[in-house]
Amino acid sequence: MDTTYVTGETAYTLFRDVARHLPGWEYLKPESPQRNLAVLEGGQGMVLWLSVEHGTRVHVTGRYPANGTWASPQAWGVLPSEQHAPEILLSVAKTPERLAREITQRFLPRYTALHAQCRDAQARQEALRQASRALVDGIFRSFPQHAVHAKGTHANGHCTLAQRTDGNPNATARVEHVRDDLFDLTLHNVSAAMARRVLACLA
Repeated sequence: MDTTYVTGETAYTLFRDVARHLPGWEYLKPESPQRNLAVLEGGQGMVLWLSVEHGTRVHVTGRYPANGTWASPQAWGVLPSEQHAPEILLSVAKTPERLAREITQRFLPRYTALHAQCRDAQARQEALRQASRALVDGIFRSFPQHAVHAKGTHANGHCTLAQRTDGNPNATARVEHVRDDLFDLTLHNVSAAMARRVLACLA
């Protein structure tokens, strides 16, 4: 390019040209025209955000799977909180081919590795959530079906059952996922027979 300052449509043209030199990445329409921000979408949920800063630098960052309200490697525990996710700044004076090559060499290796670790952590969390739900369902079946007062399964894996049983309206069971494959189980005001049924679910 023969210019060192880009903005607006010129920036989007640059991003489209960069995408053509990044196999496996697709240029999408801008997310925020005011910020000259464009999106390149890759496989397995990977997304690159390209923006122009002060008309002279291309800023490259990436998106990660969300853990609750946070979408970062730190949220999944794959990067210490004091470390930053990868990002790079490149001169707009470089050709699209050169920009793509630097993204490939300087950004993508670390980004794709961190993104894969986040996906692995996400899969482990979902497996634990399923195990938690199965445990809760087993305990739920230990209580009379007609006596259900409340049942909840929360996004963070914590699960709670509150049951009314015949002759004892305050009987409850609480299951809480602590970490990994560890759970806390609390029984309150349950009969010995019901406690044995609940404990049988854990055998």
